[in-house]
Parts: sequence; structure tokens; C-alpha cells
Amino acid sequence: MSRTSAPLDWELVIGLEVHCQLRTRSKIFCGCSCAFGAAPNANTCPVCLGLPGALPVLNAHAVTLATRASLALGCTVHDTSVFARKNYFYPDLPKGYQISQFDRPLATNGAVVVGINPDGGPRVIRVHRVHMEEDAGKSVHDRFADASAIDLNRAGTPLVEIVSEPDIRSAADAVSYARRLKQILEYAEVSDANMEEGSLRVDVNISVRRFGDDTLGTKTEIKNLNSFSAIERAVEIELTRQCEVLESGGRIEQQT
Repeated sequence: MSRTSAPLDWELVIGLEVHCQLRTRSKIFCGCSCAFGAAPNANTCPVCLGLPGALPVLNAHAVTLATRASLALGCTVHDTSVFARKNYFYPDLPKGYQISQFDRPLATNGAVVVGINPDGGPRVIRVHRVHMEEDAGKSVHDRFADASAIDLNRAGTPLVEIVSEPDIRSAADAVSYARRLKQILEYAEVSDANMEEGSLRVDVNISVRRFGDDTLGTKTEIKNLNSFSAIERAVEIELTRQCEVLESGGRIEQQT
């Protein structure tokens, strides 16, 4: 099997969820600094530590930057958007839930041009939604031989999550979309989009289906990729794995 090419009767389908840290001085719901590289847990307070009785206050500059990002992507920005609790347990999520947006996001229905089709028209990847949320902290696994550590400096950093439609059909187009998105966000001065520092992280949703089938296959999600080469390798490996499973009569389990 050649790189990123499935057997002739299988079609690759990809959607990307891109998490981008907004270029603010302080966090989304408190006044703690967002500066990268501070001593572990130095930039924390009762709000971003999730202590009982602490009340979040929305950062107006974060809303401005998120709106600018939405407009740069050609989205419709809604007059009303609503924050919600996304409940899950993870050690670096001190409240036990993430403040995000669900059924009423900030913006919807944008588009990113990633190239030219053989017929000369633009190759467009649609943007399903842009919503605001807070970042989680960071688990550190290389400081101690027999334990993991938690650094909550990043907890509460303002994010936009940019969710594409499942319009991507190759690893090359996935990388082109991510590169173009990074350029747009940098040009609009929404984010520094520094992938090495985690300012831009990509979740890749991958499925395959028979050519001519309109129904999406069962997807798997590969989370928190922070380089373009990692996106390409993830697509190649997962495409090969899914095709081999289906060709052997198995079925794909939805998993992360």
C-alpha cells in the first residue's frame, strides 16, 4: 500500500479539531498570567485551581480574539453564545469539568481554501463551528521515576476550538488545512500558534468507507498532535490499520 492510499474500494474521510490558545495576557476566567515557561503551578489562583466558592469572570479580550478568528475563517458570529460544563475526570482538570461551549457556539459555517482542484476551482474545507473554552493543565511524566506530576499553569488558558466538516480526503490535504489555519490565525494576530509550546494542537478524526457510500464509517480520534509531520504520520498509520481490519472482515471500534 502506498503512503496515504487505501485499497481502490476504500475512501479516506478526515475531520480536524484544532485547539488554539488565544493571545491574551491573562486566563479566560481569572487574572492569572498566560505566560509560557513559568515555574510549575506559579500562575494559579482559586479560580483556575477550581477551589470551592471561586467565581469565574469572562475575559473580554478573549472574546474579541475569538470573534476575530471566526471572522477570519468566514464564519457567522452569533449574537448569543452559551458556555456549558463538559464533565470528565482527568488529573489535570481540577474542577472535574471543563468550561466549554456545546449547543450554542460562538460561530458556525466558515471555510478554508487549501489548494486548487484538477478542474481549476478552489479546494475548500468547510469549518463547522468555532467555540471558546478553557484549557486543561498538563500532566508531566518525566520528572520522577515512579510518579507523574501536575502543572496547572496552563489550566484556564483561553482557547478557540475550530472544528472542520469531514471534507478532507488525504493526509496532504489535512496538513495543508492545518498549515493554512495556522497562517490565518497568526496573520489575524489571534494566537502565536506555536506548536512546540502547545499553542496549536490538532485532534485528527479518521474513518474509511466504500467509494460511493454516503454514510460515514466509524471514526477513531488521535488527539493532541503538535506538528504537521505527526498529523501526516497519524493519518498514514490509521488509514492502513483501518483498511486491514475491514479487509479481514473485522469492524472498527470508535476510540481515542
